[in-house]
Amino acid sequence: FILSIPYPPAPERPVDNVLTDAGVRGFFEFSFVNDSDDTTGAQTCGACHRPPFLVSTNTPGTGMDAPTWRGAYDRWMMLPQGRLNIVDLMTIVRMDDTFPERDMWILAGASSDIWQMVRQGGTGFHGAFARQLTLNADTARDRSTVRMMNVLEQAASDGGIVLRGEGAVLRPEGASADAPSTVKPVAMEYRNGRYEAIEGRGVWGSHKLRTRAGNNEMVVTLTGRAGAGVDVDFRQPALWQASAIEAQTRNVDIPFLTDTSSLRISARHVQQDASVFVDGRKAAGSVRCEMGALPDCDDEIVIVEFTDDPEPGGLHFLQIQNPHGLFSNDLMFFSEQSDPPARAGNLIMSGGAFTAGQFGNNWNKVDLVGSVDEQAGTVRAQVDNAHDDPWRVQLSHAVLVTAGQEYTLCYRARGQGARFMTAYLDTNLDDWRNLSGGQHRADLTLSWQSFSHTFTVTETDLKARVAFDFAQSALDVWIDDIGLYEGDSCGTP
Repeated sequence: FILSIPYPPAPERPVDNVLTDAGVRGFFEFSFVNDSDDTTGAQTCGACHRPPFLVSTNTPGTGMDAPTWRGAYDRWMMLPQGRLNIVDLMTIVRMDDTFPERDMWILAGASSDIWQMVRQGGTGFHGAFARQLTLNADTARDRSTVRMMNVLEQAASDGGIVLRGEGAVLRPEGASADAPSTVKPVAMEYRNGRYEAIEGRGVWGSHKLRTRAGNNEMVVTLTGRAGAGVDVDFRQPALWQASAIEAQTRNVDIPFLTDTSSLRISARHVQQDASVFVDGRKAAGSVRCEMGALPDCDDEIVIVEFTDDPEPGGLHFLQIQNPHGLFSNDLMFFSEQSDPPARAGNLIMSGGAFTAGQFGNNWNKVDLVGSVDEQAGTVRAQVDNAHDDPWRVQLSHAVLVTAGQEYTLCYRARGQGARFMTAYLDTNLDDWRNLSGGQHRADLTLSWQSFSHTFTVTETDLKARVAFDFAQSALDVWIDDIGLYEGDSCGTP
């Protein structure tokens, strides 16, 4: 009986099935931005909370042994209920028992974007599932009605939902408004680009249906329904990186699209003739086992093959839908087969102006021979002792960079006296290879100065980091307005 109850649809997944910008940022931050307080070299959340369902049985401690995060936004299913003890945490922060679930996630270390990842991540259903739209004399001519109808019809054309309409014919087409009402029930389904009567021979185009409803000749409520393959006999497809499903890693390695327009991933519960969706929309492609036959591939390895490369290049989200059935989780992948879209503004997602709260927002530090802290809207690096390893007092932040792209690193800084510091880009843990053509020296004085360093990155790195080393001298450093920008000029931090 319990297995027959499906997970609820993701409560904030958009109706067009496309993750919002906040949802995309949440997925990326979860896997590639070190938000383990301010500790340099720590794993990201996604290194332990792995796809398909953001858990791993290899994590010790209570609360981490649940099989899924689907539904984890519910207060009685939260991770903190076990691991942090939600009752104790509420007492510590003096929160009453009417708390919004989001507040508990933020207290437990999540960002607002990660909260959106949890609220939007796929639990098996298209974003248009269970959405309804009523066409009547009051709504049929609204622009919002037309837009919603187009979205629902596209979802049905993609096979994401079964779009049914139920209502009544109030009077014959073209009858005068004072003609007597002759109410007859009507039921229809959107097929082949039109609405076809479930019983009988009625056919309506979208415009005709709205026109008749607007003329008060019909009232119809459209509902996005699931297909037949969603009950206890059908499991939600599960996608993850090609690895053991329980394995935790130091870094998150998402699949990259090959030059033959394919992805090699791990998958479970994928049926023959499954559909491929990229960024919420159906894409031309297919799924097959690397070895074996669906649904029981050898070693659970599948090959997803696209007819054409997803455009543009850069980060994308893959879903697989079983025939007339459930959708998989959202799996990130990256394409270098074409140029990614230009990114405007500061690429450091936490910002670098160090207004209230920014320093604690995913900036990392090393303070082995000193300390690094935000003070009055700037960051101060206090160096107790100079060291041969200047990174022993350091400030850094994760950032995505792509091969062949020119970048400019900008900042303002001053010293307690005449001294120098270095700024650079590297590959982050665990090899820390330089990506910026070396470390760039900045000669400091007592006065604030602006600095910029322009370089071209030769390899794509989703978890690179901007870093500043300060332990060359025992004199303190103040730094502010840090930004990394595409191109050869600075912007607003």
